[in-house]
Amino acid sequence: MQAEIKENTFDSGVVRINYAEISSSSTPLVLLHGGSNRWQSFNNILPDLAATWHVYAPDYREHGQATWVLGTYRLQDCANDTVAFLQHCLKESTYVFGHSLGGMVALLAAAQFPEGVRAV
Repeated sequence: MQAEIKENTFDSGVVRINYAEISSSSTPLVLLHGGSNRWQSFNNILPDLAATWHVYAPDYREHGQATWVLGTYRLQDCANDTVAFLQHCLKESTYVFGHSLGGMVALLAAAQFPEGVRAV
């Protein structure tokens, strides 16, 4: 039986982030997509990952269904949003996978919030 993908939103106080969540495990894994993309870019691998992980896949501001924030689209803004997401939506330290832009955001988030990121 395949786990169900649930879409949720998280409001950081600056931006509302849309994210997917799919799970059959308690070990968290956060997937960060590349630029000009959205969480759905991981659709092909979500079912396989969910067999082992509790997967979260947030959109960045201005991507997918996340809200737009006038004039604030720096790499650091995406990292700040990711840290806020990790602090408020996850109960424990997590593994983070980033593709392209997501890799840079993952590294910044890990440097900024090392107690919340087990590995990148």
